[in-house]
Amino acid sequence: MTKKKHCYCQIIWLDCTKINSGSISISPSGGHPPYTYEWTNGATSASIRDLNQGEYGVLVTDSFGCTLSETFLVERPSNLTISLQTELIINCGDKSVVALVTADVQGGLPDYQYSWNKSNSTESFAEISEEGRTLLTVTDRRGCQTTAEINIDFPKFSEADFYFTSESLERDQILAVDDSIFFHDSSGEGAVKWFWEFGDEFTSKDQNPSHVYVSSGSYPVSLFTIDQAGCQTSISKMLSI
Repeated sequence: MTKKKHCYCQIIWLDCTKINSGSISISPSGGHPPYTYEWTNGATSASIRDLNQGEYGVLVTDSFGCTLSETFLVERPSNLTISLQTELIINCGDKSVVALVTADVQGGLPDYQYSWNKSNSTESFAEISEEGRTLLTVTDRRGCQTTAEINIDFPKFSEADFYFTSESLERDQILAVDDSIFFHDSSGEGAVKWFWEFGDEFTSKDQNPSHVYVSSGSYPVSLFTIDQAGCQTSISKMLSI
């Protein structure tokens, strides 16, 4: 009676650096043992090692002379690559910011392991709360590794504030009609846009404007700022002329 032969195999792909690190192991069943092996590279055992990338054929013959031929492919996966993208998550209320860094990994053999230098995350994304150099090391199923880095800069926040000076204020400790009042922004270096309302229908977009009041009275002066994070703050002070 003839037993149908089958051939079970294990193929080890090439590792990260060695050219001839592949191997193939086969385990025939059926037919009538013992078996003999003839590989296209000249080997005569059930397992062959130190293989380069390419195809390898084997002819398995049992003790009755029945044969089975198979072809196997040893491959080297493409190199691991990492692309990092950053999105800033800004909270204007408490003036906080974190960077959500997401990795797109290609090549190698999944599944991937992720190791971030500034986060305990083991996922392909991490929230980073520190500025500077962030590193991600990815390891694939073969143990091959690659590293990518990105430099993170956080925007600066500001808080609207100002003070004012004038000749009459320095001389007489009062603000006078027809005297130039100089407004000085002190919101901090994060401010990038300014808008002033002087309380008499006049406005300015200068950082440090000057203004002259032509009649006495009380004038609410308001400063609105936008900072590098895109957050808006404001402050108002009453001037008596």
